[in-house]
Amino acid sequence: MKDIPRLTDLEVIIMKALWETAANLTIQEISGRINEKKLSIASITQAINHLTAKNAVVVIDHVLVASVYARAYRPCFNREEYLAAEFKRLQKSVFGINEANIAGIIAALTGSKVSPEEAKELQKIIDESKKSSKQDADS
Repeated sequence: MKDIPRLTDLEVIIMKALWETAANLTIQEISGRINEKKLSIASITQAINHLTAKNAVVVIDHVLVASVYARAYRPCFNREEYLAAEFKRLQKSVFGINEANIAGIIAALTGSKVSPEEAKELQKIIDESKKSSKQDADS
């Protein structure tokens, strides 16, 4: 698993804007996709600089905007990878163990009640994990 950094609330807001599109985004485009009206371009720029330093985003391109070039950013990990890393950090801090207790996390999140749709999604994850483990063992 990748080394996923901890993110501030503002950094998560910015990452959501990047995760929700397949395109690489400039700071202006990120600003336009954020629903938080109180955020200035300067705040977003500073947060992007921190995300770059944390290896959470990379400059992937330079695009012409009006008469100047702007950096276009792309996330280094997806939402699911970030969420998995946050769950592992939470479990380690609460239970003091490194092993993921997925059943415990699911029970806590769902109140031990899983809908049929969630059960199908969980079964899909289990099946993919088994398939991946089998391929690793065969290699």
